[in-house]
Amino acid sequence: MSSPRRQRRIDAALAARLGSRGAVRAYAAGRANLRLSAACKPRRGCAVTDAGVLLLSTRVARHVPKTVLTEVPHGALFPPNISAAGRKAVRVNLGAEVVRLRRVDYERLTAVVADGEKGPIVAIPDGRMV
Repeated sequence: MSSPRRQRRIDAALAARLGSRGAVRAYAAGRANLRLSAACKPRRGCAVTDAGVLLLSTRVARHVPKTVLTEVPHGALFPPNISAAGRKAVRVNLGAEVVRLRRVDYERLTAVVADGEKGPIVAIPDGRMV
């Protein structure tokens, strides 16, 4: 969980970047599968808004959102867009990128999506129901 100070920085950066896209329901930090070099995967942020899910690039040092890369519908957080799921992490296909999120963060993002927006209840690869 973020400290209150860090959460305020993230909220301020999101408000500045999103404009009229709606209120942010939840935000999670992750890493893209795309490699910049042999040892570095770019940091990404995922924000669930009223309109959909935003994929954001983030600043390396503070993990604060920098720019909006793509916007996808809420259904992108659910199968068949899950490429791998384990005990600790989930890989989600968001547009052209695959983003690795901690399982706790993934569950927080999916919990804020209204029931009508999820579509049918399905099992993700490790057998848990979504």
